[in-house]
Amino acid sequence: RLIALFKQSPAAIGVVTAPDWVWEFSNAANDHLADRGALVGRNVFEAMPELVSQGFAHLLDLIYRTGETFDDFEVKLWVGSGEALREVYLNGTYQPIRNAQGKIDRVATLMHDVTEKVKARNRIEALAEELKESEARARRLQDSGVIGVVFWTRDGGVVDANDAFLAMLGYEREELT
Repeated sequence: RLIALFKQSPAAIGVVTAPDWVWEFSNAANDHLADRGALVGRNVFEAMPELVSQGFAHLLDLIYRTGETFDDFEVKLWVGSGEALREVYLNGTYQPIRNAQGKIDRVATLMHDVTEKVKARNRIEALAEELKESEARARRLQDSGVIGVVFWTRDGGVVDANDAFLAMLGYEREELT
């Protein structure tokens, strides 16, 4: 039942043997992520050569050497091949597995594809930066005193005006607002 649960999980779950990094277990979500068919029995870096230059080998070796678990660890990877190469963001747990003698002989990976969440977060951050720049430009324009600037609400209420605008109309700030 446990194997059936892992195989059907929407999370990408895999187990690789150390130190040669051959897939011992890979569920459908993990196979789909690689987009290269079934991974079991294949070396990680022969099955997915694009991972070699992206530090994934270093991560597996680090886990093997130190026994450290990496949890809630977000990585950006390019997966696929040729024209089908695509950017994905994965958040997951990379955990050493110890044998009966207490020696690390496998690493388990449990990953969630968070690509859409990361892209949405990046879009929000870019929009926030654009808004910040726009507000700074508006503030510089308002503070310049060269032209009159007024800010109002949608229903016509005045929020603020610069001194040049007040001088043009002959109002004091308190009278305008």
